[in-house]
Amino acid sequence: MIASGSSDNTIHLWKIGTGECHVMEGHSSAITIVSFSPINSQLLLSVSNDGAVQKWSIDGHQIGSPITGSHVAFSPDGTQFVSCEGTAVTI
Repeated sequence: MIASGSSDNTIHLWKIGTGECHVMEGHSSAITIVSFSPINSQLLLSVSNDGAVQKWSIDGHQIGSPITGSHVAFSPDGTQFVSCEGTAVTI
């Protein structure tokens, strides 16, 4: 599966073998970053120009409330992620 962010405020999940595409909505501005968990392919993060970081399951369900940020990274073991905005870091 491949994930892509779009300027139409959506995330597209593409099944490589079939070309099938699932569209996920939940941001109010363009998606700038999409990142899969390194150990759980069912989990991803998105970052949007609306200043929100959102955690998702690949079935399109938002997990928890959005947090503020413009960049994200998962920990190597995939159990945590960090978000940063300017000089502030949220774990």
